[in-house]
Amino acid sequence: MEINQGIQGLRFLIIFGVFLKHLYDIIGFPYFVDFGARGVEFFFLLSGFLEGMIWYYKPNSGGTTIWKRCLTFYRKKLAKFYFLHILTFALSIPLIFSFSDKSIKELMISGGAKSTLAQ
Repeated sequence: MEINQGIQGLRFLIIFGVFLKHLYDIIGFPYFVDFGARGVEFFFLLSGFLEGMIWYYKPNSGGTTIWKRCLTFYRKKLAKFYFLHILTFALSIPLIFSFSDKSIKELMISGGAKSTLAQ
């Protein structure tokens, strides 16, 4: 499957709009349209579409069933995502403890829920 340059360009514009929203939040950079929440939603929509296309056009290896291919695909994606999620959470712990006014018990409970994606 070849890369669709139109969709990649659209993803860039969406990411740039979200970047401008964050820049406004940090330094007051002016923007005219709120691309923050809508941009993230649209980016996830396009990314999901591209992931589906990658899975659909991936060649069938060795005549495996569609369910086996599906489970293998999502297992790889979950392992990739969850590793980055835990790594980011672990790196943010010092910042959380230094800037939060909540007790350690409250932080541990909410952190446990967030680390398992059960918030």
